[in-house]
Amino acid sequence: SPPHPRDRKRPGMELAQMKNVLALDLGSKCGWASMHNGSVLSGLFQYKPSRFDGGGVRFVKFETSLNNLLDVRTPQIVFFERVHRHLGVAAAHCYAGYLAVLTATCEKRGIPYQGLSVQEIKIAATGKGNAPKDLMVAAAKAVWKDQAVETDDVADALWCMHAGLKLHK
Repeated sequence: SPPHPRDRKRPGMELAQMKNVLALDLGSKCGWASMHNGSVLSGLFQYKPSRFDGGGVRFVKFETSLNNLLDVRTPQIVFFERVHRHLGVAAAHCYAGYLAVLTATCEKRGIPYQGLSVQEIKIAATGKGNAPKDLMVAAAKAVWKDQAVETDDVADALWCMHAGLKLHK
């Protein structure tokens, strides 16, 4: 599918030029995958607020984690999973907050970003646009044997990175 109009992509960027990328599966459990000069790292950030935290604390924590990643492994582009439908209102609101922090941070730093649909990511992983989570994790473990793919969030981030790179061939 074509890029979403809000996505910001540097025109003419080729795969050979992309040595540093970051991919995110946005959410309260935020999976991330980073390729830096051919070396892949991945992990999970969790932003479950305590009962004493204000409503925006999870977004402040995400912004801190994101800035730390961007400082250490500055990407040429950031890919993220673009979700169009959520099962609940709270999940939709949280996703929108994480997306707002991500896009604002990238804009401030001049880093292009591009969303990839859930179906694009699943097809890159399994060939099926409706693959279940366990199949996504198993496929990621088979490809990235050196990564600790413990959750579907990390698997989604790895496959988002892979799909984004394929898109820019």
